[in-house]
Formats: sequence, C-alpha cells, structure tokens
Amino acid sequence: MRDEDKADEQLLSELRQYREEYNKFAYIVSHDLRTPLINLKGFTAELRSAVERVCSALQPLLPQLDDEQRSTVTTAIEADIPEALGFIEFSVARVDEFMNAVLRLSRLSRRELRFQPVDMEALVHEVLETLSGEIKQRRVKIAVPSPLPEIVADWASMSEVLQILLRNAVLYLDPDRPGEIVITGKRCSGETVFSVRDNGRGIAESDLHKIFEPFRRGGKQDVPGEGMGLVYAQTLIRHHGGRIECTSEPGVGTEFTFTVSDHLAEGDSHAQ
Repeated sequence: MRDEDKADEQLLSELRQYREEYNKFAYIVSHDLRTPLINLKGFTAELRSAVERVCSALQPLLPQLDDEQRSTVTTAIEADIPEALGFIEFSVARVDEFMNAVLRLSRLSRRELRFQPVDMEALVHEVLETLSGEIKQRRVKIAVPSPLPEIVADWASMSEVLQILLRNAVLYLDPDRPGEIVITGKRCSGETVFSVRDNGRGIAESDLHKIFEPFRRGGKQDVPGEGMGLVYAQTLIRHHGGRIECTSEPGVGTEFTFTVSDHLAEGDSHAQ
C-alpha cells in the first residue's frame, strides 16, 4: 500500500472513531436525560400553580394568625417558595441549554461533508463582513498580511470554524487598548496551517486546558456563551483530519492555530 493510501486509511479510521465517541455521548444525553428533564419542567410548573392556589386560599386566614405566625407564612409564600421555584426553573433551563448544545455537537459529527476547493481568503473576508458591526464598534484592526492558501474542505465547516475563532477574538479583546487581529495561513508537509492571533486579554496557563472542554471557559466569565464554541470548532477540524491548538499570555494576547489535511479529495461527499 502506498504511503498516501495509508495516510488516507488512517485519516478515515480517526474520523470514524471521533464520530462514534460523539454519537455515543449524544445518545446518552438525548435518551437518558431528556425524559427526566421534561418531567422536572412539568412538575415544577404544576408546583408553582399549586402554590399560587394555596396562597390565594390563605390570604383570608392571615388576619386570624398572631404576628409571628403571619410573618412566617407571609415570608414563605411571598419570598421563600417563589425564590426556590425560580432557582429550580433557572437550573432546568440551563440543563436544557447544555443538552441542546450536546445534541448540536452530535449533529455536527454526523453532518454530511462536501469537500471542494475553498478560497480561504475570500471566506475570511465574508466572515469578517458578518462581524463588521462588532468590529467597527470595538474599532478592531484586522490584518491578513499575505494571501491565504486555497484548500480542499467542506465550505460550511470552514465558515463556522472561522466565525467561532474570529468572534471570540473580537469579544475577548482588551477594552483598554486598540484591538488587533492577524490572520495567516501557510502550507506545510501534508497539511495547511491557519492562525488567528489577537492582542486581547489572554488566557492564564492554568485555564488553557479548559477551553476545549464542553461547558468550560477560562478566565473572567463576563462574555455571554455556553462554553461550546471551541468544542464545535475542534469537532469540525477533526473531521478534516486536522487539529486545533491555542497559545496565550494574559495581557498580551491569544493565538489559535488549526490545520486541514491535504489528503481530503475534491468531490468526496460523506457523512461523518
């Protein structure tokens, strides 16, 4: 078997392994957790309705209670119970968000990929156009110092990866200094390497291991999000026989590097 054929076979084997891992995880989430979550939602709503009826029935009786009893009942029905139900409903909503994120990850792992030539420079400018409002608002300087290589890849996947990385770069810039983002690409042995580098707030070394884990984010949690964007990006990159890595220094900036295998054949179409 030729070396190229061996590389292709190894790539396909890795892709199948990633697909099986994610699908198994998603199956557990969608079947084992969805039903109790729905039950919890329903019974919480019934409990709130029941509490409202009890509160209404108690109102005429409150004047018959002494001051201490009246204070205890009033605090329970007007503060303690509504607060507890609110916490339950908020927690259920968060779990629902997490489950939807995992199911989306599963769909990504099973999405049909159509490999074709992708003009990465044109795609980068297209993605930047969708982020133009945020870029202008934050006065971010974008640089693409040299032409980006064309690759064979799934266009939709590459678009999503770039949107995730560039949006993160914009959102995590340091407001105390002008923002700069530099996008580069180069061909290496057997793969093409792309980089998105910013001069943002940076990520502490102790937090770097978290950023590719589901629902975990490093640093100050002042930017909206579920902590899944980089997990999505990693999944899509792996489906292209590549990898994604991050280097960062607090107060200096962050660089994300991702690769795309050169062994993807134009015209191939398959589900992952």
